[in-house]
Amino acid sequence: MIALSLFAVTCCLAALGLFIWKSNPERSANRWFAAFTAAVAIWTIGIGVVYTGLLVSTAASVAFASASLTTPMFIRFLHAFTTPSPWPPRAVMNAILALGVMFSALSIGTSYIVVNAALTPGGLSRTTGPLYTAFAVYYIGGWFLILALLVSKWFSERGHTRTQLRYVGVAITIPLIGAVMTNLLLPLCTGRSDYSWIGPYFGLLLTILVAHAIMRHRLLDLRLVIHRSLTLTIAAVLSFVPVIVLISALWPRLVANLRPTEVLGLLAAIAIVTLLVPITRDVASRLLDRYVYRRRANYRRTVLEASRALTRVLDLRVLLPFVRDTVLTSTEAEGVAIYVRDERRFGQLVPEAQHPGGRFAAPPTLPDTVLAELDRTRDALVTDELGRDSRTR
Repeated sequence: MIALSLFAVTCCLAALGLFIWKSNPERSANRWFAAFTAAVAIWTIGIGVVYTGLLVSTAASVAFASASLTTPMFIRFLHAFTTPSPWPPRAVMNAILALGVMFSALSIGTSYIVVNAALTPGGLSRTTGPLYTAFAVYYIGGWFLILALLVSKWFSERGHTRTQLRYVGVAITIPLIGAVMTNLLLPLCTGRSDYSWIGPYFGLLLTILVAHAIMRHRLLDLRLVIHRSLTLTIAAVLSFVPVIVLISALWPRLVANLRPTEVLGLLAAIAIVTLLVPITRDVASRLLDRYVYRRRANYRRTVLEASRALTRVLDLRVLLPFVRDTVLTSTEAEGVAIYVRDERRFGQLVPEAQHPGGRFAAPPTLPDTVLAELDRTRDALVTDELGRDSRTR
């Protein structure tokens, strides 16, 4: 069970690193963060393989080797993040990277770091080599350097960039403290690795915090678009949480008093009822609103009718900036551009506006391919999906 859950954490880390790298592979900060998440993913999968009981010694060596590289990679990422920092000097970063590569090679090719790893009924057992203390000093010292760099950059930045740095600090500090305690300090002080399986779960916390920073604060200037179908699915899953808690409390009695087929039938019935509750609530609400003559507002139609009326009495050069800024602040969009049709084409009558810290550039005239696709679908278009369609390339 531990190994399976650690494999799932590895998949989350790999997906996060791939997403950040593909978003802007030419940017140094994106490349180094992707490399850092790849190293954490390899460390996680190494510990996962250890708890399968297969190739325990080899997997433990791979875990130590990948952990050795996380420090220099994150230093490089933080150095390049937002604006490149003059400190630490490049020579210091190269020296730390060389130390990381050296400890990584020693972990795999020799017994100087760890040796004789084995999975016993009491947990993971391994013998440390003569350089294990030096490895611990290197690792902890490197992360103290990272915290110092993070604090110095936080004091030198302002506004949205400082907010991003705060989220980077939280996303890395909390998982780091947990992982270092369970996988480095406790084994160093006690000589036992009973809790080393807990450390990789902090990688899942790292993934959640970074994803939150991307969605809410555009970390690394990324924008993660969550379709409404996914939010509805997540909401449906969360609606099961109270039911799961109740079933967990009653589970011993259910198993003791019901046959397996009856338990399965009961669980299926509970699942169906849980899914039908919000649907029934919406239908009943509509029927009651109609019965008591309460009208439901159609906001889309209201805005459309209001805009048509306003364009007849107001100057477009006054109206459009108001509409543009209202849409931008109410939807938290990356940017807003409004195209107005004249005799020949659709063009921008007023300049586009963008979210603070966002990157948004709209062409002065609406491309014919986009106009044709809008006319065909009569729905919102996603720019990433336009390039996949041969009609809009």
